[in-house]
Amino acid sequence: MIGRKIYTFLNRKWFFDKFYNEFINQFFLNFGYHISYKTIDRGIIEMVGPWGLSKTVLSKSNLLASAQTGSVYDYALAMFLGVMGALLLVEFWELIIFCIDPSLLIIFFITIFFCSRQN
Repeated sequence: MIGRKIYTFLNRKWFFDKFYNEFINQFFLNFGYHISYKTIDRGIIEMVGPWGLSKTVLSKSNLLASAQTGSVYDYALAMFLGVMGALLLVEFWELIIFCIDPSLLIIFFITIFFCSRQN
């Protein structure tokens, strides 16, 4: 009985929908546009995503190009260390995974990525 009275009161033209749309919905829409779209989508994702990735790759490739000396001994040492590192990683992979949580490895590589961008 009381539910029918509340329903008929709210069903009449009291402009509750206008108040709701202009003051409540508009606030959340503006908040979502300025925080979610402008800050997160256009700000953080572009800096970390394509724009930040291309800038990081360009700076690291310039650093790697400056490290080239043209000496066969330096290239042989780099290849030897790379092969030994790959062999050690393959050989001790079970031990690494047993001792270290894989999610910590992901956090470690992300941290290295961001720390290397500051230099």
